Amino acid sequence: MITSELDPWGVCESGSYPNGSQFSVVDARFWASKDSSGNLMLFVQEQGRVEVKDILKDIFSGLVLYQDKNIKGTRFVIKLEANDLKDKFSVVCNAIVNEAGGYVGEDLYKFIYNELISWSAFMRPKREGLTHEVYTGLWGELAVVNDYYIKKFGVQDFMGNWTGTTNTPQDLSACNFTLEVKATFTITPKAIAISSLEQLDAPVDNQALAYLRLSKSPEGRSLNDLILSIETAMKLNLVELTRFRRAVSELACDASEEQMKQKNIILAKDCFEIRDDFPRLRRSTTNMSIVKAEYKILLQALTPFKLENGIQEFFERV
Repeated sequence: MITSELDPWGVCESGSYPNGSQFSVVDARFWASKDSSGNLMLFVQEQGRVEVKDILKDIFSGLVLYQDKNIKGTRFVIKLEANDLKDKFSVVCNAIVNEAGGYVGEDLYKFIYNELISWSAFMRPKREGLTHEVYTGLWGELAVVNDYYIKKFGVQDFMGNWTGTTNTPQDLSACNFTLEVKATFTITPKAIAISSLEQLDAPVDNQALAYLRLSKSPEGRSLNDLILSIETAMKLNLVELTRFRRAVSELACDASEEQMKQKNIILAKDCFEIRDDFPRLRRSTTNMSIVKAEYKILLQALTPFKLENGIQEFFERV
């Protein structure tokens, strides 16, 4: 629920539009209002006249975009007609207002529209279901973030070091380390699948491969649980929290309700140090004519590289 101190619509009465209340002190162009049915509205007002018809396209049912041409200058209106999305709408509006300062005119309206597109997975997740491989990887990655990364490094720079959302080779990285996270529900796995030449190849001093063996259990944690736990840790860092919500929604938007609620436990969590003699294929040492390669590494071959105290030991080193 939107708390009163964070609710710019709290002072707006139903039917207050076309008047409104300034959304925040961040950007005076943005205003909160309500239509005659009490639907939440965010509108942006500029003095110059710009036609924004090219971006007045439906994003999803319950979100209405239009230009109010009865108002002098340019007024671009976002109206939420889906009452169940009020809290999410508040998150999205705050993110837009906080990031819009460098845009004016047509660029501003394109920025707002693109932001709404990118946040659509957060507001209206499809829930069609992730593949088993993607679901398993996401659960494992969030478990490592929650159990180790945030506790070690805090949340201030978390989004800058969490690369799983940007299609970069490694899941977690910083200036001097990378950590690739793999997970499986296989009872007795024999090999670890590596999806690219870049995944275990980075120009940093410390590299490691974390491998989690999972099992479904009512005593475990779900994707919902892990996301909530990470959000709770970030609650005092609103900018980072907003970025995390946007990023994780892009990753989990296709997860089914069953996948979001499925509880898992970690049966084993190994961590292997990647040294020069680690068995791997590397982009930096592979002929450039080879564009892509996927391969598997036998687990028994990684015994010499296993860290006794696992992921915790690796993070203590970096």
